[in-house]
Amino acid sequence: MSRRVPCACALCNIEAHLLSSLSSGDSGAFRELVSASHGLGQYSSVLELLQHLRTSPADARSDALLHELFANRGTNTSFMESILVLAFLPMLHGTIRRVGGQQPGLPKEDR
Repeated sequence: MSRRVPCACALCNIEAHLLSSLSSGDSGAFRELVSASHGLGQYSSVLELLQHLRTSPADARSDALLHELFANRGTNTSFMESILVLAFLPMLHGTIRRVGGQQPGLPKEDR
């Protein structure tokens, strides 16, 4: 997964924490998820899955993949929610930055 230079915002801190947590101890949870799913078997790691989720266009394939993730949320709720947060976090970060950039009255560190 390509790494952008994180800023010091809360979202980048959350991203770093979740990525570290998923990379260090949840390989068993990922294997369990992949074995319980038809469409997720093509991904060899959490990072590969996240890369795909973050770069895929909004279409029927990505909808089906997200549906599988949501359908499997009950098997390991914390793990699944971490994946979903990480999948959408760059979009949220960009949105917050764009909105902040349109607010000239905000201090620079808040944009």
